[in-house]
Amino acid sequence: MRALVIDESRTMRRIVSGILGGLGFSTSEAGNGREALDLLEAGETFDLACIDWKMPVMDGFEFVTAVRARRDWRSLTLMMVTTENERRHIVRALAAGAHEYVIKPFTPDAIASKLEMLGLLPRQERCVSVLAGVDAVQVATIATEVFAAMIDHKTGLLTPWSGGPVTMADPRHAWVDLSTEHASRVQLTTDVGTADDLTRALLGVTAADPVAEADVSDALGEIANIFGGNIKSLLPEQVWLTLPKVSRVSPSGDGAVRLDEVVLAWRGRPLVISLWTL
Repeated sequence: MRALVIDESRTMRRIVSGILGGLGFSTSEAGNGREALDLLEAGETFDLACIDWKMPVMDGFEFVTAVRARRDWRSLTLMMVTTENERRHIVRALAAGAHEYVIKPFTPDAIASKLEMLGLLPRQERCVSVLAGVDAVQVATIATEVFAAMIDHKTGLLTPWSGGPVTMADPRHAWVDLSTEHASRVQLTTDVGTADDLTRALLGVTAADPVAEADVSDALGEIANIFGGNIKSLLPEQVWLTLPKVSRVSPSGDGAVRLDEVVLAWRGRPLVISLWTL
């Protein structure tokens, strides 16, 4: 099956194309509605179009309206991919002829579920993580409160990351698992220098004081445990936390699916909090 991904953001096009590729679609991309129409008018055929709302030249609503005006394109399934702030526009898009919508940020499972509803993928039994209802805003709020109370003893030192893609040459990972029918994980990742300074801040010692590897493991494990406990309090069902673990190697590998990720800056350095289903 073929899908057309329409978004002015090259990064978002790649994300959506990657998800669709993993679901068995071949994909083409367009930066706005006009570019997408050019492909259709040139004779390209698609089973699905994933459409952003806000784009230059021709936006998502204008594209949907143009497609639905052509009888020969009416078999094309149209799915809006948009933000929470643009949710109010969805009614207009559905009235104009869009079939479905998904709200950013989304997971691969969210896209797959929508395509199953539309009949473009066979329905499957899915393991639903207990963390599926926890969003990035809630995670960032918990992190801000934990850091202000435990580590910095004031607000303003933990902020959204704005430094572009995050790479860590020598990372440290700390995590707790949530034991339910479908296990999940809350994971904290930062680099070794930041991990050392977090340990000093938590212990209340100066920047000149050395910290042992055991101190770092204890500190990061405690932070991960508190994150996990706060996220657990958001959940509608009873879950149990495992003991925290700390490692130089990320545990979230084989079989783990990342549900969401929040990248923050602590004193200007990256700190990543991620949620996983196992």
